[in-house]
Amino acid sequence: MCRRRAALGAGLLAAVLLPATPAVAHGIDAAPDLPVPSWLFGWAAAIVLVVSFVWLGTAWRTPKLRPAGPDAPGADRAPDAADPVPLAVQIPVGALAVVLWLVTMWAGWSGTEVPEANLAPTLVFVVFWVGVAVASILFGDVWSTLSPFRALGRGVGALTRRLGVEGPPAVDYPQRLGAWPAALGVLAFAWLELVASSGDRPANIATATAIYSGVTFVGMAVYGVETWHRRAEAFSVLFGLLARIRRRPVLRGLGGYDATPGITAVVLVAIGTTTYDGLSGGSIYADTAPDVTRWLVRRGLSSDFSYTVYAAVLIVVCIALISGLYWLACRSAERTRGWPAGRSAWDAFSPSLVPIAAAYLVAHYLSLLLINGQRLPALLSDPRGAGTDYFGTAGWTADPGVLPPERNWYVQVAILIAGHVAAIVLAHDRALELFGGDHRAAARSQQVMLVVMVGFTALGLWLLSSL
Repeated sequence: MCRRRAALGAGLLAAVLLPATPAVAHGIDAAPDLPVPSWLFGWAAAIVLVVSFVWLGTAWRTPKLRPAGPDAPGADRAPDAADPVPLAVQIPVGALAVVLWLVTMWAGWSGTEVPEANLAPTLVFVVFWVGVAVASILFGDVWSTLSPFRALGRGVGALTRRLGVEGPPAVDYPQRLGAWPAALGVLAFAWLELVASSGDRPANIATATAIYSGVTFVGMAVYGVETWHRRAEAFSVLFGLLARIRRRPVLRGLGGYDATPGITAVVLVAIGTTTYDGLSGGSIYADTAPDVTRWLVRRGLSSDFSYTVYAAVLIVVCIALISGLYWLACRSAERTRGWPAGRSAWDAFSPSLVPIAAAYLVAHYLSLLLINGQRLPALLSDPRGAGTDYFGTAGWTADPGVLPPERNWYVQVAILIAGHVAAIVLAHDRALELFGGDHRAAARSQQVMLVVMVGFTALGLWLLSSL
């Protein structure tokens, strides 16, 4: 009966969130003409999730994803732990990353203000934001090697030690601070990309890069390079979480992960801002934004600032909506008989959100990466849009047919469903651990979580299919 109620709630939620309306958003291709209505994909996704939930409740009766041995707690490795990438690789790759970091600011400040002709927007919003995220999911923690901040911090530290210069000792990082600086950093990046009226302007991207770099270097100087990089640097924290997906066996890196304060906020901000990006390109935004901005203009605000205010409110609403749904699922789990006293579900189940964040990001921006990413050779050859051709590739163009719309749609749907199934698996495995192996109590605690997961899936499919 309990499973039937959960399945009924999941199906109703899919029906509500998947109207047969079509939107084009930044990074999202419109759903092509399909042999079946797009709403059927929502029902199919809901069925897959419900079947997965039922199967887990009957066949997966002991926790399997927490690793055994000295790494069992699953926390981030110590800041002074040996780096798995050889130094012979780190040095040249880090040096190249520093060069690209400098070129980004140089091109942004001195080059053309046309975003499509300047290296800075493509390098930051496509290659860095999407490309490194995808690489992290596929290959692991690549940002630790690619980060120009870490490379410079370690390089300066090595140089000062070689010269015999002793700086002040690092301050102990406050445990209560956790990953909250990283959550703010991810939100600030999304704000620049999605909310700021001229966020794609190359000069603004260069300025934002310089400001973020300055904050990062100060944090490294105060708390230590590795400590700040692992615990507070926005992209290290987020990309590091995505990298845990590929740990072998798959998901083991998340199943054995104990979230520190602020980690849940990092993932929720990533999901919420991607949701906003999809929503802002759809008909709801297009229909309401003019009326809201006209109302604000009549009250004395400029037109550009009115749009910014509306976008700012909407992105906060999206993050709050995602967070509120997750909070409901957590509260339901905590009220299940047998829940361990004093344990917070908010942090306990946060690793299950990581595959959802990954699925939203990849499904949302896949075509952006595959198409706009092809422009990188041309932009590297002419980074400022000044007519140069340093590498002989300035004439290269992108092939928009690299991923046909029909194939892209199926790939996006498959990614969304796979991410949410992985989330259900992680949440169920963590529930088994928390309930001491009581699989019935674990399954009961996850009924509302199932409905929330179906809601997230339906929301993602709606953003892909609405026009």
